[in-house]
Amino acid sequence: MSNAKVPVTTLQALLAASVATGDLMVVVDVSDTTQAPSGSTKKITMQELADYLTGVIGGGAMSWVELSGDVDGVNAVFTLPYQPTNGVLNASLARQIQFAGLDFSYDDNLTITYSTPPDASLSAEPHKALIY
Repeated sequence: MSNAKVPVTTLQALLAASVATGDLMVVVDVSDTTQAPSGSTKKITMQELADYLTGVIGGGAMSWVELSGDVDGVNAVFTLPYQPTNGVLNASLARQIQFAGLDFSYDDNLTITYSTPPDASLSAEPHKALIY
């Protein structure tokens, strides 16, 4: 095993559909300055990260809900079934994560608006939002 430094930008992407609970992510622990003043490099499993996020965001009250609206290549506005307590973290269209502030905006009520209307070929795919 090589200890050579590899730029993150050259690594192969891990698709969301392939993520497993035991997969590892690299994080910088800014509270541990033993390696550098900016923090220490550590690892975390996807399950540990999911457990942390579930406990921190909304006290574990995150849930996936179905979005309504036509996925037809023209419509960019979709509606939540009810107003979340705190907000929208992200959406999932055709099992691919869509990020708030990057792929869509949320009006703090019931509506998310995609920056680009989802392609009509995805109309039969699941379309959900992760709310908390």
